[in-house]
Amino acid sequence: MHGPVDMMVIGQHHAEIRREAAANRLARELRANRGANHEGRSRLVADARWALERYVGLLKKRLRGLA
Repeated sequence: MHGPVDMMVIGQHHAEIRREAAANRLARELRANRGANHEGRSRLVADARWALERYVGLLKKRLRGLA
């Protein structure tokens, strides 16, 4: 009676381990690519650009509020 149930549990366990391994692989790839920007710029330049775009957006929002 327990034989088929045990085999199902083992199969589910293996599938769960495969999913976890795939998720870990994806997370490792994302961590490796986090510092590299697709356009070849350094992290510092990307952060500065983001900050500049943020301030420009805030300025535009403020100016729209005055009109």
